[in-house]
Amino acid sequence: MKKKITFLFLSCLLALLPARTLADAVAYAQYDEATKTLTFRYGDFTPDGKTSWDVGDTRFNYNTLAWKNYSTSITKVVFDTSFSEARPTKCNWWFYNCGNLTTIVGMENLNTSEVTSMALMFMGCSSLTSLDVSHFNTEKVTSMNTMFAGCSKLTSLDVSNFNTENVTNMSQMFNVCSSLTSLDLSNFNTEKVTTMSNMFYACTSLASLNLSSFNTEKVTNMYCMFQSCRALTSLDLSSFNTGNVTIMSQMFNGCYGLTTIYCNGTWTADESDNMFNNCTSLKGAVAYDASKVDASMANPETGYFTRKIPDGIQAVGANEAGNAPWYDLNGRRLQGAPTQQGIYIRGGRKVRVR
Repeated sequence: MKKKITFLFLSCLLALLPARTLADAVAYAQYDEATKTLTFRYGDFTPDGKTSWDVGDTRFNYNTLAWKNYSTSITKVVFDTSFSEARPTKCNWWFYNCGNLTTIVGMENLNTSEVTSMALMFMGCSSLTSLDVSHFNTEKVTSMNTMFAGCSKLTSLDVSNFNTENVTNMSQMFNVCSSLTSLDLSNFNTEKVTTMSNMFYACTSLASLNLSSFNTEKVTNMYCMFQSCRALTSLDLSSFNTGNVTIMSQMFNGCYGLTTIYCNGTWTADESDNMFNNCTSLKGAVAYDASKVDASMANPETGYFTRKIPDGIQAVGANEAGNAPWYDLNGRRLQGAPTQQGIYIRGGRKVRVR
């Protein structure tokens, strides 16, 4: 009889305790010192604050990052399948200064649909040779500054699926990604971005860079944007609107392999010292002059820019025309060769006169 009463008492007591639900689950990271592995999980767990931490308690600042003391020891990161149920809101600083990290497993289990900041997320991951972020949902992200900075061994990086429509800060995003040979950013929406300073600084192996989609209307800072991109031979910046940019200092400094910058506009900036410093191969309307390296040379008429000629239009000098007659775009025949720059018709083709 006593056993029955005791059983009933315990049953009633348990019934009064709050039930553990999915709402009680915690997104946490756990470090195994023996394997030097940081594992992200989601479930009913109480982190001890020593080798396991609530991901939401990292405070998103390196000085208070929960696993800061182990960052230089971590060699492997695992996202457990359970972590696919987690919805972190910030990923900034997560792998900052993880210079010995060589492997990330289960990245597909990181759901970033609610993330608003990825700033400094992989900064200093100098031993990573590959990184798959192709599935990242970035539609709510506002900051990507310094996201991949210092990933000096990455030879490729696919960010073609990134939705950047809400991003305002891309400063130092690819800073010192010195082994990347190409970057396709043709799908980037940059209409809200205000700073691109040091964005590609010291991407020394970068030989191809597609910026055709860039809207720079709100950008105010392009300081050192392409500095030391010494493998680039040409840049098409014909889509750039720099009307609000106040800082262009050292923007192309050290791009000594750069021969052509396509741009039809004239740029000005309050600060532009050494903008074209050491761009010794650059030639636009005029050849490079080491004594003229500020924004006064950022134009296609008397500076280092080259006009981007639309498809189907040939660029010639008026004195290269021969004897064929010239017509304006309204079909009116001219008396002799054009005397002003512009687009004309000659021999059934559109011709731009320089």
